[in-house]
Amino acid sequence: MCGIAGLASLPKADFNLVKIANSMGKSISYRGPDDFGIFTSEKLSIAFAHERLSIFDLSEAGHQPMVSSSGRYVICLNGEIYNHIQLKKSIELNKSEIKWRGSSDTEIFLEAIEVFGLKETLHKSHGMFAFTLLDKRSNTFHLIRDRFGEKPLYWGLSGSGVNRSFVFASDLKAIKTYPYFNNQINDISFQNYLRLSYVPSPYSIFSDIYKLAPGHMISLKLPLDISNGLPESRNWWSMESIFSTSANKSFDHENIAISYLEDLLKKILIDQGKADVPLGVFLSGGIDSSLIAALLQNVSSRNVNSFTIGFEDSRFSEADTAREISKSIGTNHTEILLTSNDALEIIPYLSDLYAEPFADSSQIPTYLISKKARESGLTVALSGDGGDELFGGYNRHIFAPKLFNTIKYLPSYLIPTAAKVGKKINSELLNVFGDLISIKHLGSKFSRLINSLNYFNSEEQYYFSMISQCQDISSILSSKYNYLLNNSYQESVLYKITKPFSSFNFSSRMMIYDTLTYLPDDILVKVDRAAMGVGLETRAPFLDHRVAEFSWKLPLSMKIRGMKGKWILREILKKYIPVKLTEKPKSGFAIPLSSFLSGPLRPWAQELLNPSRIIKEGKFNHDVVDKLFLDHIEARADNSSILWNILMWQAWQEKYIET
Repeated sequence: MCGIAGLASLPKADFNLVKIANSMGKSISYRGPDDFGIFTSEKLSIAFAHERLSIFDLSEAGHQPMVSSSGRYVICLNGEIYNHIQLKKSIELNKSEIKWRGSSDTEIFLEAIEVFGLKETLHKSHGMFAFTLLDKRSNTFHLIRDRFGEKPLYWGLSGSGVNRSFVFASDLKAIKTYPYFNNQINDISFQNYLRLSYVPSPYSIFSDIYKLAPGHMISLKLPLDISNGLPESRNWWSMESIFSTSANKSFDHENIAISYLEDLLKKILIDQGKADVPLGVFLSGGIDSSLIAALLQNVSSRNVNSFTIGFEDSRFSEADTAREISKSIGTNHTEILLTSNDALEIIPYLSDLYAEPFADSSQIPTYLISKKARESGLTVALSGDGGDELFGGYNRHIFAPKLFNTIKYLPSYLIPTAAKVGKKINSELLNVFGDLISIKHLGSKFSRLINSLNYFNSEEQYYFSMISQCQDISSILSSKYNYLLNNSYQESVLYKITKPFSSFNFSSRMMIYDTLTYLPDDILVKVDRAAMGVGLETRAPFLDHRVAEFSWKLPLSMKIRGMKGKWILREILKKYIPVKLTEKPKSGFAIPLSSFLSGPLRPWAQELLNPSRIIKEGKFNHDVVDKLFLDHIEARADNSSILWNILMWQAWQEKYIET
């Protein structure tokens, strides 16, 4: 796990290529604290840098950028190739005379490209990666990202005149280090951020800078020629095709499906449980992480290290459950308590960690648990990410179709009235009532439902309303940003991916949309930046492509049954953990944001939302923002979600943009 950065310049560029690539790499040194390397070619006007976090082969033999044995290829890899041992055996069968320099997965992967070619090697490889590859024979430069987008990769053009360059990096911070950086804020990205709490692919927050989409690659001929623009990225692997082709090959027998998935996950965990450094697992107490922890312990010869995080507010804490599960499966368990003071200490670093506006508030506990795991000696941690998207784990997958089919038959004139009445119900009282009937965070869930009542024109629009923190962004923008007021679902990035899947049922479509958008652009961003900010590698066994292909061969009844999701995962888990431990209401990985903003975080929030600062930045209507905050702290409404989006924007804007 590492960081990569660099640039390809025009042949007549008026700057020191090596110096710039060096500074771009050094700006993200926290992603790879163990080693640093740089490659440059004056002939091709290209340079790239690598910050290394050593996981396999800790010696100099794993140093990057790495040149292949023939000298043809140069690679700069961020990630892990989990099946590198199997790849090595395949290489040796096809190439009898080979002298290995070391045992790193990068060397094996690079040699596989020599032997099998790039395309075949990509399809043979199981792993997470974002890498650059220079083919010196054809003078072609490739940027390539893994199937699910576990590892980040930004690319685009910056600068002007002869100093306009193709730049790329694991993090926007490195791209912004380019001394001729002149890219402006992308308005489409800004409005989507306000709705979703993140910037969706393929956009970044800056114009002309993009995220390489999962399973995509882009190839450039060198030296750089941008007279006809840049080539478009293209698929080397398609999640969309998996949805379509696998759905027609359904498993009919439950016991066969359960056994197949259990065996597959064990095989994956044997590979992902390998490292030349200490390894452990994040254990939240939910189905996904509990299953990963239980199976990892089952295939391990020693006790696995597990970590969980708890909160002072018991409504948000699953620490007690995680502790009991740890005892049941026999892990060495560490429990971390997140207090409001911890949150206050972490908040100033969030803009550094997330060099792009990002407002999923679970970024705070994610960073803290990563930090504590690293401090305890871990370098690698496994997580349960991906289980919800692939196996129907979110509440919307289960309840939204039922609710939509009920409300769509109500007289249209009743819906606005219901919404108006519902907004007056105190969310904190609902939370207390929810605890009594075993529904955690009932207030916030009810609030989201009420805000979605006006979006029942279609299932897709209803889905969009459920994942939006602010459907009507015109209500919070200043008048000078009237051009952003077209805030309909049809104008969103999400709308573009819905059409090919019209034949799927509503629950399945939501799982598809979550896999293509929310997973890579929110969940995986949150985990990657938090973990890499402390030099910790995270692995997600559910995101092995074989699990995804299997999940889409399952009928919906093996994912969602009755009022519960992840049916097949629960069936496997029963073999390892008592059902009473895993059937408790799930909290999710959320913090008590509402009470934090009304209490200990209030001074910090008031400072960022001060009218003078809002007016200076210029995007928001300060009167509306002031009322949102006042209504929140006086408990007239729970506005924590949209306030957090605004606060994270203000913090990012003041750090990265001159106003």
